[in-house]
Amino acid sequence: MEKNSLTPTEVRRMLDQAENNLGDYLILATMALTGLSRGEIVGARGETTWHITRFMKSKDKKDTIWKERIVKRLQAGETDFQYKGKTWRLIGNGKYVRGTGKSSITGLLRENFQDDCRILVQERLRQKPTMIKLHAFLCEKYKSFLGNIKTGPVFDIADSTVPRILSRYGKLAGIPYKLKSHMLTEFYQRYQWGLPGLLGITEYTSESIEAMIRGGENEEVEFKGRITDSKDFCETMVAFANRIGGIILLGVDDQGNPLGDSEMDLTEVEKKITNLNHEYCDPHVRVSVSRVRIKDKNATVVKVNEGLDKPYWLKDKGFVIRNGSSDRIMKRSEVKGFFASRV
Repeated sequence: MEKNSLTPTEVRRMLDQAENNLGDYLILATMALTGLSRGEIVGARGETTWHITRFMKSKDKKDTIWKERIVKRLQAGETDFQYKGKTWRLIGNGKYVRGTGKSSITGLLRENFQDDCRILVQERLRQKPTMIKLHAFLCEKYKSFLGNIKTGPVFDIADSTVPRILSRYGKLAGIPYKLKSHMLTEFYQRYQWGLPGLLGITEYTSESIEAMIRGGENEEVEFKGRITDSKDFCETMVAFANRIGGIILLGVDDQGNPLGDSEMDLTEVEKKITNLNHEYCDPHVRVSVSRVRIKDKNATVVKVNEGLDKPYWLKDKGFVIRNGSSDRIMKRSEVKGFFASRV
């Protein structure tokens, strides 16, 4: 992989850094999760500027011919030259060429959002508008960002602002090379088969998690404020794996009150759980970790999958299984039943 090809970990860190600025987060996440370009998201400016030597370079012979024609006319004294729907002029003592005209790329428009999380992309870099389906988590964030204003551009910024946003969060995420906006759309092409899971974006929305909290702890849901007792946390993972799986909500106390997850870097949370999994669980429990926002506080959703290799064993305790809203030691007959089922 090229050194300037973004990895899921790098993109995840960028999104973590942008989490407190919803507009910036949505721009970065939309490029990564949909493959849309920055112009398709925020709208392309009708004005473009090139250094004259860069403007003249082109792999296409026809492009080279009309660009040379423009430069010759301008250098001959013409103030403005009309061509290809733009007005061309020299600026900066003749060092730069600027083209000004209307852009056909409008960006995402508020009036094009549908209630079912679909959005019509008004003008892509293709002929026809396209309807795309947004991930539920991303859709919920858009609804929060849009508020009650129903018309106009979603992001009232120029497309030239996007590279600065990308650069800012790239630096905060510790990415050691210069980032360009097309890298996020290329990232989508490379990893679209595994998104949004690779980015730790939950399949749950704030609404669904809040409903889960109202239902209280049960055979498939456990609240934990923090991972303070490693063995206790792993006991719940093993107990879920030995049954039908379940959800551990980190950052929620026993009464269902959101506390916030103090471990802000999702990658570090995932790493910690992986290490505990290797230390306490045999076989290793299959889990996925993601982040969701509840009442302006972070919560981490640890989804424990039903085990494929039951029974699962907890270090220093044995075989445990979920029973109601708590865990219990498995009966001898239950353990024998799991082994017998393999024959």
